[in-house]
Amino acid sequence: MIHYLEKASFETYQGNATVFGYYVSDPSRFGVVEFAKKIKPSSRGELEITDINQMYLQQGSLLVECFNKDYHWIDTGTMESLKKAGEQIYQEQVKGYLIGYLEKIAFENGWINFEQLYDVAKSMDKSPYGQELLKINPDTWGTTRMRKR
Repeated sequence: MIHYLEKASFETYQGNATVFGYYVSDPSRFGVVEFAKKIKPSSRGELEITDINQMYLQQGSLLVECFNKDYHWIDTGTMESLKKAGEQIYQEQVKGYLIGYLEKIAFENGWINFEQLYDVAKSMDKSPYGQELLKINPDTWGTTRMRKR
């Protein structure tokens, strides 16, 4: 990555990737708190994560994880978009797709092992979420974000 642009329009977009939604910063390693102290609020009156990510990029410590085309981002920055996202997720779940199962995604990407996945699932085995996690079979698991039950 050589440049990071916030909310590029179709006319100004120049890249081959889109960065969306999930950021992890380790304050003990890369100084995210110090970066945050240096940025000024945007025209929207907000401190923008893009400004911090741009600082990581300039420092040479920005790490980017690319996901395959099975991953989708739904903007939920407004009440209307949040409502629309909820409706879309509901429709996908009615069809039998699992959406937003973070432990499943972590297991699938090798960030946690099956024992860790099982421990989390077992701790929530009374909930529908935990019950779905318990159905994961490591011997037959594929590499897709949404998988039919």
